[in-house]
Amino acid sequence: MSTAWVLFIYLGLVVPLGLGTALFLVEQVRPDSRINLTLQWALDGLGAMPSVVVGLFGHRLFVVEL
Repeated sequence: MSTAWVLFIYLGLVVPLGLGTALFLVEQVRPDSRINLTLQWALDGLGAMPSVVVGLFGHRLFVVEL
């Protein structure tokens, strides 16, 4: 049952953040602005990273350290 709670808490945090970022980029930011280029660069970098690497980093950060 604790895995389900972690999943729901995670989704409750990540979904609004992702939707907010997407809406901000599409509706508020000019295409040639510096913040748009920076956020696009960061999102492209995260999208190119394999999910296994992200999972191992999260495991190391949240399970081993905490």
